[in-house]
Amino acid sequence: MVYCFYRSLLPENCREAYDKLRRGLLDLDTEIDMGRVDSGMLNTIMNYVINDEPIVYYCDSFSFTQKGLTKITIAQPHYTLPFDQIRQYTKAIRTGLKGIVGNVRAATEAETVAKLHDFICKKFTYVNADFYSHGIYGAICRRKAVCDGIAETFKLACDELGIASIIVKGEAFSSADGSKPGPHAWNKVCINGVWYNMDATYDLSLSKGEFVRHDYYLVSDDEIAFSHKPNQATVACRKKCAYYSSHSLVARSPGEMEDIIAARVKPGIGTDIEIDVSAFCGVDDIKEKTQEPISRGLSRKLKGWSVEMSYNSMRGIVALRVK
Repeated sequence: MVYCFYRSLLPENCREAYDKLRRGLLDLDTEIDMGRVDSGMLNTIMNYVINDEPIVYYCDSFSFTQKGLTKITIAQPHYTLPFDQIRQYTKAIRTGLKGIVGNVRAATEAETVAKLHDFICKKFTYVNADFYSHGIYGAICRRKAVCDGIAETFKLACDELGIASIIVKGEAFSSADGSKPGPHAWNKVCINGVWYNMDATYDLSLSKGEFVRHDYYLVSDDEIAFSHKPNQATVACRKKCAYYSSHSLVARSPGEMEDIIAARVKPGIGTDIEIDVSAFCGVDDIKEKTQEPISRGLSRKLKGWSVEMSYNSMRGIVALRVK
């Protein structure tokens, strides 16, 4: 099942043209009869098809012409690879996708999405190396990609799993230091009828080895708005993530943070801990306000320890790797 959210945004009189363009791209047609369609909608239709159907990774632009008095629009796609190579790569993508889906399928939507998120964070590498890094071939077949390839992989996997998901494009900040945002892609996903934002790329970049971060896992529009700005409105995500609260990882005071740390560390065992400290810390003081609780919490259980600390001030998350 391909969840075609962007198609639903089109006026009724443009959906037939969308369907014809989508079918033509999947069939590798060199000329696609889109019927009579408003020329002002052509770029929108093109972008919506590519967002809904990332398996057409091999098309990066179009030429459009209109035939005679009938005003029939003919689309001429620009294919980036020879047809034999497209067929070979697409077969490899679908095979790789089946492997991913087989690894993450679970009894419930929530469990499946959690496993898919963690699989990407553990098995994929963020690499901006070549043409393939920006698409699903690099992501699925090489496990190396940037944000667009990762977002497309997440969407394709959700389609295979029967879970509604969309690709969101816009711009995002990577830190809270006032630097300029850059182009970015992430996802929205629907679990049990509720929509959430999901940025597996940002969590992948924060994760280390088996320590998977959940800073951008199932978050609301309000929670992600500090760093992510979509190019257009899609579906509203109003419900805040319950990940940290459901795992008892929310600290509303320095004392609660100390207690969470003390409850989780054990002598002789390395421990990874994520804590939501947004209730008592701001963007500018998160390091200052959490250093003492970290030290006190570790000292209550450990005589000697070393700790690697990571701060996501935009989300109010502190991550600890205790050795």
